[in-house]
Amino acid sequence: MKKLIALCALISFLLPVRAQYAIRGKVTDNTGQPLPGATVYLPEINKGTMAGDDGNYSLASLPSGKLKI
Repeated sequence: MKKLIALCALISFLLPVRAQYAIRGKVTDNTGQPLPGATVYLPEINKGTMAGDDGNYSLASLPSGKLKI
């Protein structure tokens, strides 16, 4: 029984180690106006999104590390 409790405790500590990250921002032109519908793409992980009507975007469930937008 002690081994089972120890195993459960170990698993509960290891699960959060694989953290997920998110980014968000606003796409604008050179005058600062929002660019609705602009595409934001991360080629390393083949994931992207489109900016909303106000130019805002967000991408969730990203791995840690440096990514090229």
